[in-house]
Amino acid sequence: GKWFYMSILEPDRYNNKLFEELGLTDLIDNPDFATAVGSKAHSAELVSILAPAFAKHTMEEIEGMFARADIAYDHVQHLSEVVNDPQALENKYIVPFANNDGTVTKQPTTPIRFTLTEPETVEDIAPTLDRQAPMIGEHTVEVLKEYGYADDVIQKYIDDGVVTVTK
Repeated sequence: GKWFYMSILEPDRYNNKLFEELGLTDLIDNPDFATAVGSKAHSAELVSILAPAFAKHTMEEIEGMFARADIAYDHVQHLSEVVNDPQALENKYIVPFANNDGTVTKQPTTPIRFTLTEPETVEDIAPTLDRQAPMIGEHTVEVLKEYGYADDVIQKYIDDGVVTVTK
């Protein structure tokens, strides 16, 4: 099934509308569920009533209920939907990334962007993924040379399995 998130910030205004849409007429005007104070105090019980009521409907039917009751909601995306979401792609929250083996995957970026100047385009604040973490042994020879090891010693370490280098 699909998951959704609904937001009712004013239970006194919206709960009765929701109950009516779900056919839970016995909850309408019930102070334990129709008010902000009551629905908070009885939230576990309310969830146990709402969950099976929602389960009887398709997502399309639930969306219609929310629209008629003017309740804010959205469906919770599966990862396979998020990585192809047009808005996430446009805002560079998901970007293509070239792997060492030549394949391309999609990577998330941070939604928080810091800039000293007013950005004019998304690219002005989009993070860059210009390289990935080094492979194991990728810089072994370079680091050993920085510490003064001779080429023949480094080769002996490699041959003896003391150090690893990327192949």
